Amino acid sequence: MRLFTFVLLSFSLVFADQKLSKNFFIFQGDVISIQRSKIESPDTLKGQETKIALSDESLTFHHMKTDETALRFEVGHEWFHIDWKENPNFCRENFHLIIGQVGFFTDHFENWWILFMTGLAFDLKNIQFKWFSQWRTTFYARYNYHNKFRIHVGLLGYLGFRYNEVYPIIGIDFNWKKLQVNLVFPQNIALEYKINPTIVPYVKLRFMTQARRLDKDEPRSLGAFRYEATGLEGGLRFVIKKYANLDVYVGHTGLIVHPRLRVEGRNGTNRIWYDIKSSFYGGISFFVPF
Repeated sequence: MRLFTFVLLSFSLVFADQKLSKNFFIFQGDVISIQRSKIESPDTLKGQETKIALSDESLTFHHMKTDETALRFEVGHEWFHIDWKENPNFCRENFHLIIGQVGFFTDHFENWWILFMTGLAFDLKNIQFKWFSQWRTTFYARYNYHNKFRIHVGLLGYLGFRYNEVYPIIGIDFNWKKLQVNLVFPQNIALEYKINPTIVPYVKLRFMTQARRLDKDEPRSLGAFRYEATGLEGGLRFVIKKYANLDVYVGHTGLIVHPRLRVEGRNGTNRIWYDIKSSFYGGISFFVPF
């Protein structure tokens, strides 16, 4: 799952109530560094250390067909880094993906804001689409029940890297005075307080999931791994020139569920789970329309 699927929420909340007539771009990203932590199981590897970092950046062009509907063209990059010196499964530390997607958004239907995106992500080191590509599709809709209460529904689909998955998007958001409550799984579960138009402190639940295919010459030839962590974080959002956002945050990966790494063979054989000790993390994210 992409780090910043929150962009759907950010984009819809910022622009869905605006009548846009000109083409525009959105540049966005998220960078996270997780504190070095130890393997807790299996016992044979207990005490070995891992250092994980990840990032996600994209540039999206919006071509306005009408003041209600736009075509979207997106290029992006995802990076996953794991520093584990004694890793028995693979030697590679940096995994880079290039992403291309197309789609549209519309608010043509009364009280609805709808977005659809589909495209391909592929490993920059291995241009072999059979093993090293992933199709992604997003359908997302937001219904304005009234001006302070909204309903969110949709689907996130991933096909490739040995893991074929579909996640529902479901939830609500509402505001009361200066308080904004977002309860939208899995994109945006957060409590925000608007001190003033430019500073917004918040607490947030973050789901971090990354899957990659392993190189052919690795000990687990053409196998796959999946990293999972859930973080609880606090941050500050700085709103710049009304729409652009810069978030700075810190969190902890073990307050709800401990992080873990799953590694398996080419066809899902010899699967091993590695439990990782919980640790702190920090990061920044940005959202810049122009």
